[in-house]
Amino acid sequence: TLSSSLNNWLQKLLKTDQVNLYTNINTSDFNFDKLTEKQIQNLGNFGFKTSFLNNRLLINFGGNVDYNLIQSSNNSNTNFLFTPDVSFEYLITPDGKFRVVGFNRSDAGIGDIAGITRRNRTGILLSYRKDFDTFTEFFGGDKKR
Repeated sequence: TLSSSLNNWLQKLLKTDQVNLYTNINTSDFNFDKLTEKQIQNLGNFGFKTSFLNNRLLINFGGNVDYNLIQSSNNSNTNFLFTPDVSFEYLITPDGKFRVVGFNRSDAGIGDIAGITRRNRTGILLSYRKDFDTFTEFFGGDKKR
């Protein structure tokens, strides 16, 4: 895939496997009833992930590029909206079950009058992760004694 080819190229260029690229492309068909228009939205998602401090600090930077957009309030074609995302995760425990995460996430929103807008969410959270091998184990059955 394109993503794995770019990832391999970047790792060879930087001489490290600690950087990983990702890409994704989606299309969506929206029917804006209030806007009396039908528009196809195209979305490109990209970014890179890396780690420091023996894989205890994880950094993810990327974003979305929304294109082929129409801004109906002034009947102009905006065609482009970049929505960046960044997160920092610090693994409190070596196994990564407990972590603290700081993030800024953006996405395209559909406003009533303003058309397509960018929404930002910023925060800090404490995360706990646990792996399950089966759905039964997830829902509390098959407990080990």
